[in-house]
Amino acid sequence: MINISQVYNYLIEEFLQISPEQIIVLSGLLDTSKSCELSDIKIIEELAIMIRVKGAYPVLDLATKTIKLRSLEETPEEKYYVPDEYFSQWVKLVDIIIDLSFPEIRNIFTDNYIASNKTDLINKSLQSIYKNMLISEKKVLLPNFPKPSIAEYYNIDLTDLERFYLSSFEPIESKMNVKGLKILNHIMPGETYSLKSSDNEESILKLSISDHQSYFVSNKITNSYTVLPFGYVALTVNKNTLNGVFKADKLYYKNICRESVILTFSYGNILSIQFENNDALSEIIKVGIMNSKDRVEFFIGVNNGVSEPCNFNYYDRCLDNNFSLVFYDEVNNTIEISSSSVRLTNENSKDILL
Repeated sequence: MINISQVYNYLIEEFLQISPEQIIVLSGLLDTSKSCELSDIKIIEELAIMIRVKGAYPVLDLATKTIKLRSLEETPEEKYYVPDEYFSQWVKLVDIIIDLSFPEIRNIFTDNYIASNKTDLINKSLQSIYKNMLISEKKVLLPNFPKPSIAEYYNIDLTDLERFYLSSFEPIESKMNVKGLKILNHIMPGETYSLKSSDNEESILKLSISDHQSYFVSNKITNSYTVLPFGYVALTVNKNTLNGVFKADKLYYKNICRESVILTFSYGNILSIQFENNDALSEIIKVGIMNSKDRVEFFIGVNNGVSEPCNFNYYDRCLDNNFSLVFYDEVNNTIEISSSSVRLTNENSKDILL
């Protein structure tokens, strides 16, 4: 199996194809409370040296969790706001952003009470960065390294995360790329598709793909904003076309992962959510989904290097033949439901390359 040092080299040499005189921002969180084997600062050290050897210029953007929280809690709202012009000017100076703190930085905001108006400002700032990076044809990479802080937050064995992450790099040159690009070429915006249970034709969810940008996360960056691991097609769904029943193998929300959830939709409205065991957490999840925004994303996993989920949604979505629907609650936390026990068909009941 590929090792972590080879991942560093692959990201710098082949994936990002960093060239001399480029400016690369390395963003990370410093955790001073404990010593971790794979921490932001150790990764940044490795990447910064490799970038400098290439003749490019690493710029370090570092903060502690305390600074992030204090700036939110103690800075007046009118001073906290950063205008879009700032980000447009800042983006002109950089070529690539590698954010090693993702998704930990989001966890900081969601696990501490923060007024929704400040949360909205955070989301607005992030969207402004990505928007300006896309306009300027720059690159944003969220490498999602399997760090102890992520394993602890999601209550997952770190070795499972490491195994999944490293395995996802194995089939980089395989049929994954062909399969992903074929899916993009065969799914047409506006047409109706169905997710059918492999063992029960009655469990069907109909949906329509919107004409918003779609992309495939493969061994090359095909759009400005890329989340790793490799191997999934990302599409946008017209929420009001969701109609029918989706039996999800897993549901992910904040640091919660639940098994066997059944959701019933009626043209975008969620009629019911059934859990194996109803408890206080189930009610929190229900409220998040019921009040979710109109934005819905659809991921199709095509990474044949990994076959078993690890209960971390940003990894599991790239499992081969795994289908995920992603909703956003009122403060933009993702609510992801997924199943590898379904197949995607078109209006003529023909399977979409799976």
